[in-house]
Formats: sequence, structure tokens, C-alpha cells
Amino acid sequence: MKKVSRIITTAALLGMTVVAASCAKKGGSGNAKFNFTFWTGFGSDYTRQTQNVVDMYNESHAGDVYLKHEKKGDYDSLKSQIMTSSGKIENLPHIACGYPDHFAEYWNKSILAPLDSFIERYDSEHGGDIISDYYTQYMRENKEIAYDDDGNPFTVGLPFNKSTEVMLCNGYLFDFFKQELAKESYTLEIPETWDKLREVSLKVNSVVNNLGLTGTDKNYLIGIVDENDHASNIRVSETANPTGNEKVLQDISKLTNEKKFYTLGYDSADNAFITIMHQWGIPYTEYTKADFERDMHGKAKFWNADNKAATKTAMEYFKTLNQEQAFGIPETFALELFCTEALESGRCLFTIGSSGGLNKPDFDGKRLDVYPILYKDATRKAVISQGTSIGMFNKFTTQEEYNESGYKAFCAMVELTTGHLQSTFVASTGYFPASKSAMDDEAYKKVLNNPTKRVDFLYQRAGQINKTVYDTENWDKFVDPGFVGSNAVRSAVKMALNNVFAGSVDTAMDLIWSSVPSDVRG
Repeated sequence: MKKVSRIITTAALLGMTVVAASCAKKGGSGNAKFNFTFWTGFGSDYTRQTQNVVDMYNESHAGDVYLKHEKKGDYDSLKSQIMTSSGKIENLPHIACGYPDHFAEYWNKSILAPLDSFIERYDSEHGGDIISDYYTQYMRENKEIAYDDDGNPFTVGLPFNKSTEVMLCNGYLFDFFKQELAKESYTLEIPETWDKLREVSLKVNSVVNNLGLTGTDKNYLIGIVDENDHASNIRVSETANPTGNEKVLQDISKLTNEKKFYTLGYDSADNAFITIMHQWGIPYTEYTKADFERDMHGKAKFWNADNKAATKTAMEYFKTLNQEQAFGIPETFALELFCTEALESGRCLFTIGSSGGLNKPDFDGKRLDVYPILYKDATRKAVISQGTSIGMFNKFTTQEEYNESGYKAFCAMVELTTGHLQSTFVASTGYFPASKSAMDDEAYKKVLNNPTKRVDFLYQRAGQINKTVYDTENWDKFVDPGFVGSNAVRSAVKMALNNVFAGSVDTAMDLIWSSVPSDVRG
């Protein structure tokens, strides 16, 4: 395997003398034979849960292996610190989380280790096929980055925290619109397609306008909630003053003529654009073995001569949805990151966002319902697969160290991504199991079958959608290949929808295309 030899030789030429097995002499736990650093880029909540499973791992391997978990800011900061450390092997972590485009850049820097020899050894020692335990869609992204001289893909990571997108609904607000529309003999159903969203939006916006909900004296929705947590007899009130068995369902005081109502908000403008490309059958990017052999730069495809007309049609469709107040992104609501605040304040009925972020909304005393995301038609049900994998870095200056310390680090990666440790992590965070053994573990079964906290019910519903809808109804849980430059493409398209909403499609998309690095435009 030529690439392996090249990487180890590169490390040796740097004259580094870091040996993982000797870390106990330099700090670490002080009493383990093998000490490894593990870097992540999670927020505080997920950092705590990661530390919890790392502690469980360390306890079960006391005296043999010790993992030191370190949070390195967010994902971008994590990548930046790894790239900054790439010139000095002793500064690199042993293992770290990362996205495919991060791994592509690490490989290009000759600091990411292939896992294939470790996989073969693990299978030989355990009498099985460890890769078959991971879900195929999560492994695919780890085998589309680097190739050997015969064109066979290297395995560069193991999936760790995995999620997708789901649609959230403000349940009491939905009950209100359904009640008001029933007075006019109209029905209201949860939309499944973008065309259906448009129909729903025309109905709910008619209620907003007819009742003057943007008026300054329309501040609260008050009603009665039954034993099934559905609301009825809902009235609009100037003050929060429920009587008898009524309760305040929704504060709508932030809904004004300046802060309009949009039926749906999409949390991630870049995810929205990329998902639209997939659902409309338009190539977003392309990365082949030939691209790897040339310079590891793939190509953006969405606005080239072959795809410009199709992309323009798709963008015009969503521009119309935006003009009709059916569809918005964070910028539509003057929000920086997510549409959560708009969902909480009644400025939208639905949001689409990460299933790994279901702990974000503060819905105390309200009802939040979870559904699959919308799709174009039955032949193009596409939903993005998100989250990071764990990769290993080349802190190995000799073949012996690579064989022994590297293998020990790989075994730690396996334990974090399979079975009880993976199940414990995803059960407490809302992520999905990356492996079948984690899906079958009791910790995650409890989430699916016996949730005990409010947020657990959201995790349960998202997990059921993942398992019984996305995984069984021919949804494409897509991941675009990572390559050197793919992060720049994503950064460029982040502004595509906002620019389209503000001006002409051609002008907006020409500007986006020009911001893609010239060597990546294909």
C-alpha cells in the first residue's frame, strides 16, 4: 500500500520521536501502557456526554489504555488546530472527529492514517467482519476520499456521531390553524412534499391575515389541552389570562408586520441548497479516483453549462415559496444560526433541522412534533446524512509503533463507535447509532421503547423516523464526497438561497459560482 509507506516515511523524515506507548512518562494517566489523545469539536452538552463514554472506556481498560478527551472549540476550530499542528507530529492528537472534507485535507497533508490493515487484523483476531456492523451509508463517506495504486479505496474513518434532518412542528400552533380552517370547512394536514407545503402555506397564511395576527394587540393563543396533548377551543387574547382549565399555548407578540410569518424555516441554508440539488436530481459536486490522483480537488457542478438551466428552475421554485411566505432560512427571520427562535415565537409553523439538535428548542409547556423532511416527489426522497467520523493520525515513526500503538488506538475507535459505548452516547444526545450492535443495545432500545424525559420523546420520534421511514422507504441518506476544496464549495452555497430571495436568480447564482475557487469549478 504505497500511500501508507509514503505517510510513515514522511513522518520519519521529519525526525519526530513521538511514541504513543511512552505517553505515560510525559503525563497522560501515568499508569496505562498506552495513552492516546482524542479531540472533538462538540458543544458543551455533547462534550459532557462524550466524556462520559470516554470515562466508561477508561474504567474498563484501566492499566492498559487511557484516552484523554479534549474539546477543541467547534468543528472549524478543531480542524484549524489539527491543520496548524500538522507540521509537528507531537502536537497532533492520536484520534479525532472530523467531516469528510476535513479528512480529505488531512490526507493531503499526509497526517491521516489508513485503517485497512487494522481492520484486517481486528477481523482475524475477533473472527468476524467489523465493517459489516456499521451502517453502509455511514461508511461510504469514509471510503470515497483516498485510493491505493490499484484504485481500491482506503478506509479513513469510523462513523461516530450521526444524524440527519427532520421536520419539527409547533403542535399547538398547528392545532390552532386546523381549528380556524375547519370553520371554513378546510382541512389541514402535515405536508409531505414541497408542493403540499405551498398548499398548507396558502391556508395558514390566510388565517394569519384574516385574524390580523400581526396586529400589536394580538399577543397570545389560549386554549384547552386534552389528555392526548392536543389543544382546542383556542382563542386570541391581548393578555396572558387563561380561565378555568385553559392554558397559554403560544406567545405570538413577536409576530408583527415587520416580523412576518413564514410557514417553514430551514435551519441550515447550505444544507437546504444541497438537499434541493439532490431532490431535483442536479449534480452538486463530483469527486473521482482521477481527481484524487491529480490533486485531490473535486469539482462543483451545480452551475456549470450542463446544469445551469435545471438549477435555475429549482431556485425559481424556492424563490416563489419565499415570496409566498411558505419558506425561509435563518436570514429570512434575521437570525444568525437556526430558525428555532422563530418556531418558539410562532413566526413559523415548521422547521427543518438536524435530528442531533432536538435539545435546542425551549418548548416548556408546549408540544413539539417530529416528522420526515419534505421531498420533491416519490422518486427523489433525499435527506442529508450528517455528523462526524473518528480518524487516526500518523503519530507513528516506526512500523512497530504503527502496528502496536496504532492498533490499540484503532480498537478504542471501534469500542466508541459500536456496542454499548456508542449506544450510551447516542441515547443521551439524540444522534443515531452508527452501528447495528449499538442499535440493538439496551441503552438505545430504551430511547425507542421507553423514553422517560420530554426530550427523550423527541429523540424517540426522530429515531423511529430514521429507522422506519428513511431506512425502509427508499430514502437516499446522501453524503457528498469530501475532497480538497469541498468545504469552500459548501461555504459558497451557504449564501445561495438568501441571494436568490433578494434578487434575480441568474445574478445571484453567477455571484455564488464566482465565489467557488476556480480550480474547483467543473
